[in-house]
Amino acid sequence: MSIEGRRKGGERKKKVIRGFLDTLEKQHISRNELIRFLHDDRKSITQVPVSLFSCSLSPLQALVKYLKERSLSYLEISRLLGRDERTIWNSFRQAQSKHPSALHPEKSKYSISIVLFRDRSLSILEHLCEHLYEYHGLSYHGIALLLGKDDRTIWTVCKRAERKRNE
Repeated sequence: MSIEGRRKGGERKKKVIRGFLDTLEKQHISRNELIRFLHDDRKSITQVPVSLFSCSLSPLQALVKYLKERSLSYLEISRLLGRDERTIWNSFRQAQSKHPSALHPEKSKYSISIVLFRDRSLSILEHLCEHLYEYHGLSYHGIALLLGKDDRTIWTVCKRAERKRNE
């Protein structure tokens, strides 16, 4: 990769980190709360494998089902994701009817922090695609292969996330 390419990649990462820190501040999440959350040994679920999102469920349904199967309550999941408890219950119920067996995501070298999904300015899929594109430097095609989606869908999702960030 050229020096120019590395510089642009570094600038993109800084922009994403600044956006993340701004989101935490807007959600009234202190630095200490974030650190406590990341080091919570009781549940220790801070990262989810990206392969989780390649199943037939919607990203929210897959995430809720995954967390519920790890013995988190609806209340705990709703607090983690910054969503209403009824939304979590409904997502889990729909996920169970679509995919009654337990989710077993494949081991993946890519994972994403659950904390990012609290930011409601982007959808879960938008966060996921943005993370894979910005932090891991995957191409749209690479993201599409990883998530089992069409390349054009990933391009659209990434562009929508970029547009929302710039508004």
